[in-house]
Amino acid sequence: MKRTCLFGHKKSFKILSEKLEMFSFGKKELNFSICKDCGFIFQSKTVEPSEMKNYYKKSIVAFDNLYKPTRDKVKSVNRHINIIKDEMSVFPKSVLEISCLNSYVLKQFKKNGTKIIEGLEPSKIVANGLKNKEKIKIHNTSIEKFNFKKSYDLIILTHVLEHLFDPLNVLKKCFKSQKNDQYVLLEVPLFDNIESYPNGTFFLEHLSYFSENNFLKLVELSGYKTVYISKTFESTVLPFITVVAKKSEKKNKNGNLWFNDFKSFKNFQLKDNSKIKIQNKDFRKQNNNLKKFLRINNSLWSKINKRINKFDKKKSIYIYGAGFHGSQLLFYTDIEKKFTIEGFIDSSKAKDGGYIGKYKIFNPFSNKIKLSSNIVICSNYSESAIYKSLYRLRKKGMKTYRIYN
Repeated sequence: MKRTCLFGHKKSFKILSEKLEMFSFGKKELNFSICKDCGFIFQSKTVEPSEMKNYYKKSIVAFDNLYKPTRDKVKSVNRHINIIKDEMSVFPKSVLEISCLNSYVLKQFKKNGTKIIEGLEPSKIVANGLKNKEKIKIHNTSIEKFNFKKSYDLIILTHVLEHLFDPLNVLKKCFKSQKNDQYVLLEVPLFDNIESYPNGTFFLEHLSYFSENNFLKLVELSGYKTVYISKTFESTVLPFITVVAKKSEKKNKNGNLWFNDFKSFKNFQLKDNSKIKIQNKDFRKQNNNLKKFLRINNSLWSKINKRINKFDKKKSIYIYGAGFHGSQLLFYTDIEKKFTIEGFIDSSKAKDGGYIGKYKIFNPFSNKIKLSSNIVICSNYSESAIYKSLYRLRKKGMKTYRIYN
């Protein structure tokens, strides 16, 4: 599937192409491009929406209420609730959370005074789990297909919009469903502070890579008025931007109504040269960020390639991690040329027995794993935890190599 700039601009150019063998999708080429007019970075060639839907259906097979919320989760939700308390004159009586893998967010809003809590979750298994065990009203559908039958004081879309094929239409749909002075809470990764970006973070699930300017433009085009902005850089895996916006018929500081459609925004652009200059400046900044990211990305993969060259090549290997990063390891390094690969190992039950290219995926407790082989761990987030979990196989003689730590 081909995608273009969300803001209707026609001039863009490709900055990265990856030909990957992936679980669920098979062999695909992913292209990433930047818009010359506004600096928006996006997947310009990707999978079909139906393929992505099928992937999420396969991958999300359990909700995480079985686990204690992580410290980061607790911290993030507390921060969001405090922001809402500060920005809304009355704490929301009704809240809808889009894509909820657990009940923690909604429960915390209820604890703070929300009367109606509802969630929207595409995964049938997750939705049923939340309905049956938590007694929370969950709509088992996607936001694109959801039929709003009521207006909510607050709609939460945190780390959702970057996954959507058309986030602008989704925001417009939310705007249309709400009444004046009702709000949205939005959060997306921010393509800034590039030094903190790990390699491989341009990947299939993230279809859009926002700057502050083009994200705020997305919010404004949908009709909302932004009332709160914050950016987080160091206490998170990736930098992100948080926005609270409300539906309002009031005029902005320029005397114009907050834009509800692209045509009115485009006409305003043509009359306001300063707006065009901001866009050009944003392109230059984002293009420089891209160049920096590509240098870091290539450098880190090069270091990994040199590192795996020191591993024992006399023994065959399994690659632990059958996600996109595992697919990228095959693409960016010479691991297939240097080693005999027996397959992939992954703890996800959904992936057990599946394939990445010609390589079968095994559960770590499978008795079909050849103990005469070694394991290369491919994860830039969970490497230490995976290493510890493989203690049982190390006791049986398998070496477990880390490519990062």
